[in-house]
Amino acid sequence: MRRLFAEINFDEKVASRNAETNGYDDDGPTGTVEREFGWLEQSGITLANVVLADADDSDLWSRYLYYLMGWAMKRGYDDEPESPLSWEQYKKREECGPVALVGPRFARTLIEDLGSGTPTDSGDRTTKYDVIMVGRGTNDGRFVQVSLVEHDDYYDLHVIDDVNMSPCKLIPTKTKSEDELYDLLKKLLSTLERGEGLV
Repeated sequence: MRRLFAEINFDEKVASRNAETNGYDDDGPTGTVEREFGWLEQSGITLANVVLADADDSDLWSRYLYYLMGWAMKRGYDDEPESPLSWEQYKKREECGPVALVGPRFARTLIEDLGSGTPTDSGDRTTKYDVIMVGRGTNDGRFVQVSLVEHDDYYDLHVIDDVNMSPCKLIPTKTKSEDELYDLLKKLLSTLERGEGLV
């Protein structure tokens, strides 16, 4: 027998109306899913396990399960996927890790903001410094700031990471492509959210 892992969304209002209409006592997620999957048994589809995990659950362990499931779904077919965060790493990230204030699309804002900062000694255009992440827990009150520097053929992203107390770093792009800057920001935000400082 083959085993498939699926993500199932549950609409509580619909389930509640259905239970009331049909006289079911249980309209909760687990009971409803188990009952409804019973209709599929004749097709050879059975329910083995049910785990309730939401991204906004107040229970940290439930959110960790949600993270693991999402990680597995997104990377299940990667040739060499990186490992998911351990429970301790995830707990540290959730309790003390920085929170991103922007997304990768902030790349366009940076490009449009060129010229608003102080030019370099070479006359290159820059942006003002923007806070892109804030610290939590023991790092509360600390920030990660970035400024974009424009060169003839590429950009430099100047990063000041006070959350992890990492040395300031210039991260270059290969071209002046918005897509490349987008990818750079995406990778940077992901790295910092995992609680890893700049190397």
